[in-house]
Amino acid sequence: MSWTCEHVEQRLSEYLDRLLTPAERAEFAAHVQACPRCRPRVEHLGGVVSALHRLAPLEPPPRLVQRILEQTSGAEAARGWRRRLPGWLLPVFTPRFAMGAVTVMIAFLVLSQALGISWSQVSLADLHPSHLYRAADRRLNLLYARGVKFVNDLRVIQELQSRLQPATPPEGSEPQELPPANKQSEQPEQRRQNHADEILHHRMLLAYFGLTLQNGTGLPPGRIRP
Repeated sequence: MSWTCEHVEQRLSEYLDRLLTPAERAEFAAHVQACPRCRPRVEHLGGVVSALHRLAPLEPPPRLVQRILEQTSGAEAARGWRRRLPGWLLPVFTPRFAMGAVTVMIAFLVLSQALGISWSQVSLADLHPSHLYRAADRRLNLLYARGVKFVNDLRVIQELQSRLQPATPPEGSEPQELPPANKQSEQPEQRRQNHADEILHHRMLLAYFGLTLQNGTGLPPGRIRP
């Protein structure tokens, strides 16, 4: 086969990429050496290809293949809705955000329960800041009044117990022993006295709780005197 300039121009890329057979490569080189037209062209392109091979490889852009496929094959429409969201909206669908939202919701429900808010009867006027402030202040005052009432009730009960409790002998003093006859005669008296003390104790407690219910203001009544 005799190589011509047209054959060299058609097979030039194969020659530079070393894809020709040894026989074809030898015939190609022989024509280039003898042809003053093809020789400078092959030497110039061979130098360019050698310089390109000596360059460092470039890193491809991120998601190059995916973007090429999306823009050429219509894969954009087949993607999930989550991947089509903007970047600033993606953290909303993370477990951390979900746990935080649930915690805030529980705290809000507990706070509304403490403030006495009934969501089945809430209107837009009830959500006004002044109304919420008055409701919170009223709730706190009720809690404070209940605490004061509880403390005062403890004081009154302690006072009743101290008055109904028999006096204890002073420390260090030994009880006087009575004769056997006096002991037997005082046992019925002691039982009657204990029974009378129990009756008095029950009457005072009933009177105290009756006055507390009759008062109706949530505040404890005055001290009860036996």
